[in-house]
Amino acid sequence: MFPNAALTTGVVDLVLNAGPVAKFVLIVLGVFSVVCWALIVEKWWQFRRIKKETARFLKAFREGRRFSMVYGVARKYPESPLAQLYVAAYQELAGAGAVAEEFAQVALAVDAREGRYLKEVPQQIANAREHGIELSLLFFEASDDALERRFQQTRRRHPLAPGERISQGIRLERTLLQELRERADEVIDTTHLTPIELKQVILEKLSRRADVSGISVELLSFGYRFGLPLEADFVFDVRTIVNPYYKEDLRPLDGTDERVRAFVAAAPNTMPLVARVVELIGALLPGYIRQGKRYVTVAVGCTGGRHRSVAFLRMIAPGLAALPAVNLVLRDRDISR
Repeated sequence: MFPNAALTTGVVDLVLNAGPVAKFVLIVLGVFSVVCWALIVEKWWQFRRIKKETARFLKAFREGRRFSMVYGVARKYPESPLAQLYVAAYQELAGAGAVAEEFAQVALAVDAREGRYLKEVPQQIANAREHGIELSLLFFEASDDALERRFQQTRRRHPLAPGERISQGIRLERTLLQELRERADEVIDTTHLTPIELKQVILEKLSRRADVSGISVELLSFGYRFGLPLEADFVFDVRTIVNPYYKEDLRPLDGTDERVRAFVAAAPNTMPLVARVVELIGALLPGYIRQGKRYVTVAVGCTGGRHRSVAFLRMIAPGLAALPAVNLVLRDRDISR
């Protein structure tokens, strides 16, 4: 008549009639079951608090106009890892004297591992600029071959394709970061940079405090043999100038040497070309400044990137440095190759 009741009675009788060892095992299992469910409920409640506190902190961060005010809010949310990260960073910078009422300079790194937050970055950048924060977006990239080689040298898997080929992860990464690349103030190609050279480039970029009405102009020499610099806004080819490489006494030198520069300058087409390049760049820079562009890269190339391009770069530098609101930086990409 009542099979479920009979089954329940049978189980109870089975437990009551069990031996002491079986009863002990059942009691232990029951205790562990209660403890596990208690932990599950506690963790669920903890994650719920973390989610709420993180949402409140993000709201305060997005609406806050001063970092010190956001710091005060962040301290109220001890359960939020994001809020506590902000507190720790603020305290670290304050201890180093880098924070008064505001941060003077802050650099943040973003990559494709940000997950769903990556889609929010462009809007966050727009929000920061609406709040009057002076912000520059630098995008670092390299060729597929260079990226694959770096992963292989470090024996690391691509984080976006841990079980797949490195090339597949690189393609996915480029897709995810495409919008940020399009919005970047400057795209920097690191394909031919050593770690030391990359560090120098980053320090130069972050240390510049150019006037908002001015523009930073990077003069870059390179060798066509090693590929075009992808970050260049202008590329000038000086391979038509007589090559010092074929002078035995000049071959071991480079374009920073006065003897090489004098040889290059003596070529009949050099100085007219210098004048025209300075005139052209000088005519275009005001338009870039009006459009709010803060960085321009002018690349000059010869065959190997050691003699003519290096020397020519130093010939156009004085004329460009004399232009109003121009901050000049020189970099020789392939001079040591």
